[in-house]
Amino acid sequence: MTLIALIRDEESLSRAKAVRTLMSLDLQVREENIYIGDALPRRPASERPALQKAIGRLWPNDLLVVFDLVALGNSPTNVLCTLQEIRSKGASVACISLAENGYAVVRDDVLVATLALVAKLNTKVRKLRACDAAEILKQKGTWTGRPSSLDAESRRRVLDALASGTTVTEVAKAMNTSRQTIMRIRARGSG
Repeated sequence: MTLIALIRDEESLSRAKAVRTLMSLDLQVREENIYIGDALPRRPASERPALQKAIGRLWPNDLLVVFDLVALGNSPTNVLCTLQEIRSKGASVACISLAENGYAVVRDDVLVATLALVAKLNTKVRKLRACDAAEILKQKGTWTGRPSSLDAESRRRVLDALASGTTVTEVAKAMNTSRQTIMRIRARGSG
């Protein structure tokens, strides 16, 4: 088993301090197996060279140690995908975080289960917030969605043309718009 460590940036934890911390936890790591990379919130795991290099070095039964989950991605879902990618290689992950009485080590099985729940929660909360925002806008009478490609006068002309027997396709060509737009106007105008 090879131990590979990923540090977010040089300022938060030096290579030497990372080696000392890991050794205090009975984890032996060589300095050349310590990767230092940024963890900018806007960058997903796929755009982090140090992380990708560390993942590329993993073999079955290897252990990737991180000192912060942010090192693995920019959202719970992104971190979860990174953990699953590492697991698919047969390797595992441990997150070492500062606790009250020293360091706590959390293994990837706990991380995956926890992050899966957090990702579901995050998705549900975002969906509920979007629905609430749409409802508030609707109550205020604010139009949501894409603006209409035809103004009110054009929509009236569409309805008049359809009422006189012109086909949807002919009206769409005359108005330089799609058939779907004409059909939507027809549905709203007759309903």
